[in-house]
Amino acid sequence: MAGENRKKTVLQSLRDLRGNARVAVFHEPGWSIPYGLYSFYLSLYMKSQGVTDVQIGFLISLNFIVGTAAALFAGAAADKIGRRKTVLIFGMFGWVGSVLLNLFACNFWMFALAQTVCAFSKISDVAWQLTFIEDSDDEQRLAAFNLFGIIDILAGFLTPVAGILVANLGLVRAERSMLVFAAVCMAAIYIHRHIQYHETQMGRLAMERSRCISYWDTLKNSLSQMKNALTSGNHRLRTVLAIVVLFNAYQPIGAYSSMYFAPYLTDVAGLDAAVISVLGFVNSAFMLSVYLFAVPAMSRFNKLFSLTVGLGIQMVSMLSRMLLPRGSIAWAVISVALFSVGFGLCRPFLDALLAEASPEEERSGVYALKNTLISLASALAGSLSGFLYRLSPKSIYLASLCLLALCILFIFHYFHQRQREERAALSAQRD
Repeated sequence: MAGENRKKTVLQSLRDLRGNARVAVFHEPGWSIPYGLYSFYLSLYMKSQGVTDVQIGFLISLNFIVGTAAALFAGAAADKIGRRKTVLIFGMFGWVGSVLLNLFACNFWMFALAQTVCAFSKISDVAWQLTFIEDSDDEQRLAAFNLFGIIDILAGFLTPVAGILVANLGLVRAERSMLVFAAVCMAAIYIHRHIQYHETQMGRLAMERSRCISYWDTLKNSLSQMKNALTSGNHRLRTVLAIVVLFNAYQPIGAYSSMYFAPYLTDVAGLDAAVISVLGFVNSAFMLSVYLFAVPAMSRFNKLFSLTVGLGIQMVSMLSRMLLPRGSIAWAVISVALFSVGFGLCRPFLDALLAEASPEEERSGVYALKNTLISLASALAGSLSGFLYRLSPKSIYLASLCLLALCILFIFHYFHQRQREERAALSAQRD
């Protein structure tokens, strides 16, 4: 596989993007910057309003439980009203709506409502991925996923701004200011991006097929596609789905974006709330290096190698977080740096692997199934995480380590599956 792809710089990849992939990439900063600012302190903001550690676990679980139901309708909605409208309607409702609810929340139940509304963004997420996946070839998809990662990382460089606001305004006032900023930016981006998008060819065909049948029949077709993805003989697709689901299930409890990350650093590691924002800069710096240099170079080789190395490095990061000495910002920096490198090596190749393994005519059903399974697994992980954190905060990182190990086992299984299929194909050609 070494000679399949010509190595490209990030600027070359950006210049070569066309259609919806280009539109999506150029609008990504308008979403990732405000999200990165308010999400870092959101869990501490919740705790300041009386939400307990166990209730944070319930909120994580609630988001994914409702997201499971929402994801069932994602493929049907994208087929019935089109990819563009689905992104706009459910993006505005799910993201802008939940941000405004968090802004005015003052107790657990209001935060629960915000998480419920945010779960409907799962429908938008499926359609958003379809808008550029269906509009691009494999090379452009990988380039787009890589560029999304770079943009999200660059947004992370602004996390210390959130820390400065917290130090000067206090946690509550600073968080509410960032939520107002997020609501305005996200609304503007969703509207402007909708104007720039065009409906994909697969989207137009799906809308044409759905025009003469009811929404419920469209939903049945989408559920049928989801069932086919599970019951068909496409063993490689099922294995990739298992890897994607396990990898995403670990993120709400063990990743840098976890709602337990900031509380763990302040409550267990004894670090100052304003100081920990520097870790956002560290995360961005290391992950940006990976996306700028490692991902373009390793895209010439087997995706499975990058995934295995990346998962292994994240396992080391989880172990280092369990051993984090109290008050040691240097140890925290090392732990975050390891996570950033490992995650950066995984994310774009995992996204590209799923797109590659998905049959084109069933892709909307496959991505709806993916989101449904992720929501179910993450709901289970979230519901258990609150009790694990109360039992021992370090136990959530032990659970994360186990999930990452399972991902590596499935990667080895996928590798052996592909080898068997390739040998069978060669044998058939000789016969």
